[in-house]
Amino acid sequence: MAPAGHHRRLRHDVRSRLARRNPWQQRARGFAQANAIGAIATSIIGNAGYHLIATGIVAISWPIVVLVGAVPAAVLGLTAHLHALTTVAASGPDPAPAATGRPKVRTRVRTGQAKRRTDAALLKAAQEADARHRAEHDGRPISRDGLRLALRIAGPKATELRRRLAAESTDRKEASPHS
Repeated sequence: MAPAGHHRRLRHDVRSRLARRNPWQQRARGFAQANAIGAIATSIIGNAGYHLIATGIVAISWPIVVLVGAVPAAVLGLTAHLHALTTVAASGPDPAPAATGRPKVRTRVRTGQAKRRTDAALLKAAQEADARHRAEHDGRPISRDGLRLALRIAGPKATELRRRLAAESTDRKEASPHS
C-alpha cells in the first residue's frame, strides 16, 4: 500500500538521524527523527490497511483513495523540508571564501538609473580588456563572453564590440610591415 518513495524517505530519514559525524543542527536531527518515526508508523498502518482491504474487511472508499494519493505529495514535501534543514549553513562566519581563495559573491542592488557609457568609452574599455586578456593568455584575443563579463554588457553589444576589435586587429596587421 505504501509507495516506494515512502520507503526511500524512511531510509533517508534514518540515515539523517544516524549520521552524527555531520554537524547538522539539532532542529534537523529532531525533524529527521520525527520523520523516521512517522514513516514507520505510516508504513505499518498502510500495510495493515492493505491486508484489511485484501481480506474484504474494509471496503475501498474515496477517503482511502485520497489518503493513498496524498502520500507521494507528503513524501516530497517532507523530504524537501528535511533537505532544506540539512543544507542550512551553520550560524557563524562562512569559511568557504577563505578556504577556496575566491571572493564571496554578493548580489548588487540597483538603487538608481544606470550610467550609460558612450560607444567610444565602451570601445576603449573593450580595448583595455582585450589587452589584459592577451597579456594573460599568450596573445589570444578576448571572446565575446569575456567582453560581456569584463564590461558587464549584453550579448549583442559584446558581439558588436568583438567585431570592431577584430577589425582593428586586422587593420593593424595590414598596416605593419612584414619582414
